[in-house]
Amino acid sequence: MAGRLPLHFGSPARRLFGVFHPAQDPPQGALLVCPPFFHEHARSYRLFALLADALSERGIATLRFDYYGTGDSAGDDDDFTPEGACKDATEALASLRSRVPHAPLFVMGVRGGALPALRLVQEHPPALLWLWQPVTDWPGHLDELQRLHASRRALVPGAGDEAAEATLMGFRYGEGVPARLAALGSTSLPPACSLVLSESAPFDGLPANRTHLPLPPALANWVSRPDMDAFPGRQVRDLAARFPLASRTV
Repeated sequence: MAGRLPLHFGSPARRLFGVFHPAQDPPQGALLVCPPFFHEHARSYRLFALLADALSERGIATLRFDYYGTGDSAGDDDDFTPEGACKDATEALASLRSRVPHAPLFVMGVRGGALPALRLVQEHPPALLWLWQPVTDWPGHLDELQRLHASRRALVPGAGDEAAEATLMGFRYGEGVPARLAALGSTSLPPACSLVLSESAPFDGLPANRTHLPLPPALANWVSRPDMDAFPGRQVRDLAARFPLASRTV
């Protein structure tokens, strides 16, 4: 699409890929999207590409990117680690700031991407944190993924006879990655969070002065039950129009 700028950034040893969506008017803000992990990253791609387009029309320049070892970034699948994702998000933020140096900064964490997003906001005040269906119970989330992985694998003839592999939902992972994620435990939403997007009422721990945007089913079910009839582009644009940009306090 016209206006999207594919780019590479990071060190020569750790090249990362991203797509920059410039603001159509003088930028009123700069948004970094930290994508989810494993198969959720691939499933989220179109949704957040359209969201970035819609936000660019509201004056929000947006950078989406792939962690090292995922998507179009360099590295093998098993090079992905939670610690590496946080490092990559820092590189992505530097790339965004080089293009939009002075606008108010927002960081969105999608699902597992809440982990690097939160750390970025803590390191770069007064950036505001937005969370889209964030993972707040890592042991429970990983248990669910492992059950889903086992059920899908059971449908493949002969797969049960193969040696166990370090894969989760079709993605290889590095040594100890699930254990390190599970060790994060369960958390409430951090005070730094100014906006939560989820299918239900705000999670416990959301301060009363923060904003919750409920997601319609077409936008809440993109991981488990995607709409097979039509992609919800109109709902994405409608949602973007409701983002509380005018009330930011940076």
